[in-house]
Amino acid sequence: MNITVLDNSRLPESAQFPMPKAAKYGWQELPQLTPAQLGENCWRTHIIITLGTALPTELLDKLPMLKLVIEAKDGLIDLEAALARGIAVSRSPDGLSSSHFCQEAVDIIDDFMDGKRRHRVI
Repeated sequence: MNITVLDNSRLPESAQFPMPKAAKYGWQELPQLTPAQLGENCWRTHIIITLGTALPTELLDKLPMLKLVIEAKDGLIDLEAALARGIAVSRSPDGLSSSHFCQEAVDIIDDFMDGKRRHRVI
């Protein structure tokens, strides 16, 4: 699984994502990118964690391998488009600190890889 964190510049330097439990995965953290740059850099991504970058329908069309999106807040992805493409969407609970969000996002990924649902929107 290839995992991408979008707009990681929104996190304080002290916030760190723990390692997922999966034995094999790729991980990249990207700063703020344009939609064109996202399509170029994320086309092989299976899981996206977005802290504030929107994923409109036209961007989802450029991400053929995407299986899961974890939103830090409501409204970052077109839910109908995600559902039509078979993309699961999870949203972390509101009010988490940055470090707790990082842990929660990795817990969502671990559960997803184990076939479990966690904070699943669709």
